Amino acid sequence: MRMPSLPWKALPYPLVALDLDTTGFLPRRDRVTEIAVIRLAPDEPPRWLESAVSPDGGRLSGAPGFVNLIPALRPLLEGAVVVSHNAALDACFLSAELERVGGRWGGPHLCTLELAHQLCPDRLSYSLTALSRELGSGLEPGLLGDGNTLQRAWEHAALLAGLLRLSEQDHKLTDIVRSLV
Repeated sequence: MRMPSLPWKALPYPLVALDLDTTGFLPRRDRVTEIAVIRLAPDEPPRWLESAVSPDGGRLSGAPGFVNLIPALRPLLEGAVVVSHNAALDACFLSAELERVGGRWGGPHLCTLELAHQLCPDRLSYSLTALSRELGSGLEPGLLGDGNTLQRAWEHAALLAGLLRLSEQDHKLTDIVRSLV
């Protein structure tokens, strides 16, 4: 995958594009079953982690428990702003999983859904699929929405780039982005 062209002057960085699959919608009860994170910064090659996550700690499924991913996850998240579509929910799931193993995460996040509402207030649909198709993410056709968490994490980064391209000339863009972080 190629890194989306991001207007770094309007963004805090580094960024981590995040996508999670979960067993439901309640972070305190439900669990993360897949995770993908991609660390992006202006002068670094992208680095990422993609893994299935076993809610039972790997005892039954063979996938690693969340605690086993922390050594690889920590350097990717460190000092970064997490970017995703519905970032508040993803941040709650990330926090809940870390709390279960005695850790904490309270880092900043930037929601592409909220940004789309700010920059494109008259849209009929704010779904990741609709926004990505309209804004031309540049990713291979057919991969969007196929259930692949790494593909969707790349899509979050590409959507952020597409949304910011819409408003590149807006002198308030940096303020809008910073107000959402």
